[in-house]
Amino acid sequence: MSDLELKELITKIYDSVESDTTTVIQKIRKTIEVYGLDLVKKLDQITGTGYWCLVNTKVDTLASLSTGYSLNELTFMKLLLEGILTSENNVFSLTYHEALGKVAEVNVSTFKKKEGQLALDAFVKDGWLELDSGRFSLGIRTLAELQDYLRDIYSQELNADQNCIKCLNCDKEYESSDSTIGNIKL
Repeated sequence: MSDLELKELITKIYDSVESDTTTVIQKIRKTIEVYGLDLVKKLDQITGTGYWCLVNTKVDTLASLSTGYSLNELTFMKLLLEGILTSENNVFSLTYHEALGKVAEVNVSTFKKKEGQLALDAFVKDGWLELDSGRFSLGIRTLAELQDYLRDIYSQELNADQNCIKCLNCDKEYESSDSTIGNIKL
């Protein structure tokens, strides 16, 4: 949900009684915290638009079983994340050809180029990846739902540039900016 959509929804629900969206968002976050949920704000890496996402903050067996992806597709996604975050010259993206090259690294004979192409399409459709000018970068959903994973696994790569950490932390209010690091817009 975009910033504008959230503000309109809050105004509609609260009938301008509590028009301070920051206060309302803080109250919502506090209320849903006990259910293992959070409302986080992330930037669309292509358009720079801020979006609000409802994310599961509990790491439990049930949550890990709720994915619609196969084990091969999850392995492929993990390889794509690694490729994006460790890309040469900190471009933080992969070309379509580089992404399809990761299919071979899945090391399963039944996961071929065709399955890789279908998985890439699904990852983009579901918001895990973004495709712009033939390059894949992290999607809003990845930034929102895998924020802790990215910090834990790729802390060295991300700490190399504080702007990457800012991108992962953009659930806080942020100023619009034209600055970029690779494909990660701040």
